[in-house]
Amino acid sequence: MWIKIIIIGLCSYLIGSIPFAFIIVKAVKKQDLRKIGSGNVGATNAMRVLGWKLGLLVLALDFVKGLLPVALVI
Repeated sequence: MWIKIIIIGLCSYLIGSIPFAFIIVKAVKKQDLRKIGSGNVGATNAMRVLGWKLGLLVLALDFVKGLLPVALVI
């Protein structure tokens, strides 16, 4: 039982640590998101830098990143 809780916690942490905004901006613009816009590595800054379409993609990926660990536990 404890092993399952530890594995779920570790997987949740690892999934949550994926910086989709940073990855997508780096792939599309070849720039460091931390050095442009507001400097924040998040969906809002990605939307400012990339535009609303790719910004919504980042937002959706961040949403799924939060939803996935919860859905796996239920």
